[in-house]
Formats: sequence, structure tokens, C-alpha cells
Amino acid sequence: MSRRRGTSLREAVRDFGAHPSPRLLLGGAAVAVAARVAVGRWGVADLVVAGALLLVQPVAEWLIHVYVLHWKPR
Repeated sequence: MSRRRGTSLREAVRDFGAHPSPRLLLGGAAVAVAARVAVGRWGVADLVVAGALLLVQPVAEWLIHVYVLHWKPR
């Protein structure tokens, strides 16, 4: 039985980074982090927001994928 070789994580990251939108999002995130570091005054609220985003983002992406991208027109 032959085994099909899947895409490696390195290949997936390279393919993902070849598109303009991930680079724009990464640049925007870098600017936002730099601005927040320049302002200073870090607090617990910053950690709560970052943690909430990390927890909610995969669920939101899945919901959008299932209910918007696979939505059947009536």
C-alpha cells in the first residue's frame, strides 16, 4: 500500500506567506504591538484581551467556515 505524502507545516507556512493578505495582517499586527509597547502601561486587561482573542478566534473561524462558507442559497 502506497503512502501519500502530505503537506508539511513548513510548506503550508511558505504557501500561506506567499499571499499578500497574511503579510498585510502580520505587518498590521506588528504596528499595533509596537504602538502598544510605545504607549506602555501594560496591565491585566491587556492579558485578558489577548487571551480572549486566542480562545475565541478558532471558534469564530470555524463558525464562519461552517455557517457562511457552506451556506446553501435558498
